[in-house]
Amino acid sequence: MRAFFALLFFMVAPVMAFECPGYDPMRDPVETHIEKASDILFGRVSKGEFFPNNGYGGEIKISFEIFSTIKGTLSKNTEIIVEAFAGETDIELGQSYIIFLYGNNRIDFCNLKIRLFTDIDTLNELKEHSERKDMRSAKKLAPIISYIEKI
Repeated sequence: MRAFFALLFFMVAPVMAFECPGYDPMRDPVETHIEKASDILFGRVSKGEFFPNNGYGGEIKISFEIFSTIKGTLSKNTEIIVEAFAGETDIELGQSYIIFLYGNNRIDFCNLKIRLFTDIDTLNELKEHSERKDMRSAKKLAPIISYIEKI
């Protein structure tokens, strides 16, 4: 009887499933994201505003100070909407990132984001960071540096 109720629960329980269109931010190599992204931005979050009633968990509108557009046409400062899951996000004010956008100015769990040291703000510093052996993010930067050197 317990097994019946357990099976019944799983049959009628609401299920939330998430799928990223054609890529997996956790498993795919950076090269796949370079290919799929419409824009790749290197910059810093300069300000943000939280909107708790927008979307599931709220949204944060950030101003992203672009140091370099690695791919795409966005430049200078651009506004990006970050979907907050339950009011939380892994984007921090004042932090430098490489952000991959896929056809719009929105970041959700599907977007690849590479967090950098706060003081990295030039391509030369980014290249130096990519050569470090003691930094986990350096491994993700090598394909990006290779892409920049080809263009």
